[in-house]
Amino acid sequence: MFASVGIGESVSDTLLLASLPYSNEQIDGICTRSDLIDFIECYSTSFDEDEVNLFVAYVHNSGLLEAMAKLFAEDNEKATSETVGTLKHVFAYGRVLSALAGRDFINAWGIPYLMEADADLNCSLLLLQKGHYKQSAQLLRSALEAAVIHAYFSISGVSYDDLSNREIPPLKDRRRGMLNRLVTSGLLCSAEAGLVSDLYRNLSAAVHSQYKYLTVKFEELFEPERFVLLLGLLRDVSIACLTIMENMRRVEENGKLY
Repeated sequence: MFASVGIGESVSDTLLLASLPYSNEQIDGICTRSDLIDFIECYSTSFDEDEVNLFVAYVHNSGLLEAMAKLFAEDNEKATSETVGTLKHVFAYGRVLSALAGRDFINAWGIPYLMEADADLNCSLLLLQKGHYKQSAQLLRSALEAAVIHAYFSISGVSYDDLSNREIPPLKDRRRGMLNRLVTSGLLCSAEAGLVSDLYRNLSAAVHSQYKYLTVKFEELFEPERFVLLLGLLRDVSIACLTIMENMRRVEENGKLY
């Protein structure tokens, strides 16, 4: 869907972002050759088995495998693979953010919105595990907004001390929209901005209580379908956040962020 590399590596931005989305896998298939591990290793020294173990623990601690098993008793293997595939994206966002922030890249400590996006993604995951689908989607929109706001403030040269006095422009507006500013600055291409815009519009339906997102309905709740819907949205938002963060790193390394 989206795509861009790492510190101290020669892999091109295009190749790295082209590796997204990650493949679906069974949890026992995760190893040091996983596309997830290859991606993360572009940002730091080799993690080897330690990073594999961290991700496996992350999957189990998420509670999604247990929730999924109750909903997909007849097709458990496929559902497990898709769940692990989604969790790879959420996990990668947090790990890459930590690696870049530790090197003072992407203004990560100066403006806290990327950290907020990471927290929102993981809170959305917890709500999904509990079956709170509408609320999970609402937090996904918040995560997407936070990633865009961080990029917008960064290219505008806003410091941490200025945040309390700064108005946040609309995400989508022909004249003042943050997405348009990210495109004109070269941080996002038009196609990437269009995908973020479409995803934001879809998630806004949950914020404004569109019927399909309601938790309480008169007819039967088709839990598996709702789970799959939110699982896909969680994956897409994680990829969008990774893409924005990667492009910020690319632009900053080229000396054009401010």
